Amino acid sequence: MRLNGFWKDIPIRGQIKTGRREKNTNERTKGAVGKKRAEGKRKAAGRREGEREDKGRGRRKNRREAKRNARKTKGAQNAKEETMEELLYGTGNPAKFEYMRECLAPLPIKLLSLRDMPFPPPEAAEVGRSPLENAREKASLYFRVYRVFVFSCDSGLYFEDLSPSLQPGVHVRRPFGKKLSDEEMTRYYASLAEKYGGERGLLRARYKNAVSLFLKDGRRFECEDDSLCGESFFLASVPHRKREEGFPLDRLSVDERTGAYYYDSGERAAGDAFEGFRRFFAVCFGL
Repeated sequence: MRLNGFWKDIPIRGQIKTGRREKNTNERTKGAVGKKRAEGKRKAAGRREGEREDKGRGRRKNRREAKRNARKTKGAQNAKEETMEELLYGTGNPAKFEYMRECLAPLPIKLLSLRDMPFPPPEAAEVGRSPLENAREKASLYFRVYRVFVFSCDSGLYFEDLSPSLQPGVHVRRPFGKKLSDEEMTRYYASLAEKYGGERGLLRARYKNAVSLFLKDGRRFECEDDSLCGESFFLASVPHRKREEGFPLDRLSVDERTGAYYYDSGERAAGDAFEGFRRFFAVCFGL
């Protein structure tokens, strides 16, 4: 419409209505977007909560499985202990006890010492003429006292080309009838090697071992064959600087193949009979 030569915008009802519709449409769009965002947030929160619940369930499941496995392991250990044979080693020498425990470790045998017994044992006389007689005497004594599976061992030391009067035999610690300490044994046998070992001061020797085992039903198993005897070795006139309580002659023991002290070579000391002892007990117990 033209008024007095000027154009003037006249509001048109339809335009106003259209503006209102656009305004309403914008508001509805914003509301829909807001709802979608809110819905997305709720879903995300739900997913996170679900993930937390899944993780929680997973952790709880892992804990339950760990507990079940621990119970199974403990049960297996208990069952193993229940099936193990308890065996008393009749010796008062801690070093010999540890040696035998290491020897029998692969077998289902629980080794007991005299200290595990309810009261101390009487002292064995050890007046036998051979390692087996002494082993049998000690095992028989401990069997009568404690009435358990029990075994004892004894050793004899024999030198090559030495007169019978100088052979210690079963009296390794009592060459004169008197029990020697570790230091006294070292000095005595070193002096023998120096006197009779020639220019190098090396005296060839060999251990002979024996074992006697008493079972609860009265059966007795014994062995003194070569499977329990170690290889020959040299006894030196000069002791090694290393020492181990209960095994004084290991300080003097030299491998005759290499000429080195067993302590330096890293091998087992002369007279070792691990396999022989292990096989003996495996046969006796049917293992």
